[in-house]
Amino acid sequence: MALSILSNYEKKLLRAIKNDEPIGPKIVMISPTDSCNIKCKICWRLEKKEDPNTWKDQELSLDEIKAILDDCKEMGVETVDFTGGGEPFCRKEIWDIIKIIKNYGIKGTLTSNGTLINEKTAKKIVELGLDDVCFSLDSFEEKINDEIRGKGVHAKVLKAIDLINKAKKDAGSDLPVVRLGTVITAKNYDKLESLVDFAANNNIKSINFSVLLDWESNKEFSMKDVKKQDVEKALSNLKKKLDKTGIFSNLNSIIKQGLSEHDTPNFCFAPWQMAFINSRGEMLACCILASFYENVIGNVHDSSFKELWQSKKMQDFRKRIKGKKWFKGCKMCLPQFVDDFNELNKKLGL
Repeated sequence: MALSILSNYEKKLLRAIKNDEPIGPKIVMISPTDSCNIKCKICWRLEKKEDPNTWKDQELSLDEIKAILDDCKEMGVETVDFTGGGEPFCRKEIWDIIKIIKNYGIKGTLTSNGTLINEKTAKKIVELGLDDVCFSLDSFEEKINDEIRGKGVHAKVLKAIDLINKAKKDAGSDLPVVRLGTVITAKNYDKLESLVDFAANNNIKSINFSVLLDWESNKEFSMKDVKKQDVEKALSNLKKKLDKTGIFSNLNSIIKQGLSEHDTPNFCFAPWQMAFINSRGEMLACCILASFYENVIGNVHDSSFKELWQSKKMQDFRKRIKGKKWFKGCKMCLPQFVDDFNELNKKLGL
C-alpha cells in the first residue's frame, strides 16, 4: 500500500486505527423519537411488545440534541441521519433540529414513513435544504405494501413523494434527493420490479433494500423458508431491471452476501466511522448492534457525545473489533457495509 494514493481522510483513519489516535465519526445516526403513528408488522417494537410512546418521557430534549450536534460540528461529522425507532415527523421540534444541522453545514438525511407529509410540510422540507429523504415503501402494489405497513399507507407515501417533487420543482431545487427504503420479505421479494419502474418515473435516485431482521413477531414475513433458487431468480431479474433504469441500489451486495447471516467484514471500520444515538440518549457503536441492543457505550444524559466517543469503553470496543472478537449481531451486518469495509480494507491493508 502506498500512502500517496490514499485520501487525506484515509491517511488520518489509518493512523487513528494503528496508533489509537482520535478521529471523529463520518456519520452519526440519531433517533429523534421512538413515537410512531403507524404499526408496521415487521417492526422490532412488536417483538418487544412496546407501545410507540413507551420512551416518550425519556426522549432527548431539543437542547440535548443541539449539544450532540454541537459536538458533531466540532468533530467534523459529515452526515447526520435521522432514523431509528420512530417517525421523525412525530416530533414537533424536528424542524428546529433540521435548521441546526443545515446552519452547521452538515449533510442531513432522514427516513420517514411518509404518512405525515402534506403540501405545507413538503415545502418546508425543501425550504430548509434537507439533503436527502428516504421514504419506506415495500411494494408498488398497494395490497402488498399495506399488508406490511398498514391500510392507507401506500397512497399516503405516493402522495408525499409527489408533493416533495412538486415543491422541489416550484423552488427550482434539486434537494432533497428522494430515495426509497424497501425491506425484502417473503411477501414482496418476487414483486419488486414495478417499484423500480415507479422510481424511474418519479425522480427517485436510489432504492435502499434492507434484509429483514427475523423476530418471532414477524415470522410470517421471514425469508428463511423461501426456496433459494426462487430468491436468486427474483433478485437477478430485479438487478436487470435496476441496471436498465440506472437507479442506484445496494442490491449487488445483498445478492453477494445473502439475506441471512454471512461472513463478517475482513475489518470493521464502524467504531471509527459511525455512531448511533437512540431517542433516550444511549450511544451505540453501529446501527446493527443497536438493533440487537448490544454494546451500549453510555448515555448523553450523563456524558457528552464527544466524551462517550472518546471514552475508555469506546476505546475498549475498538480494541475488541481490531481483534475480530465479534458480537452475535455482527453476523447480520448490512451487506453493503461488508462490501464497503472490505473495499476500504484493501486500500488500507489492515
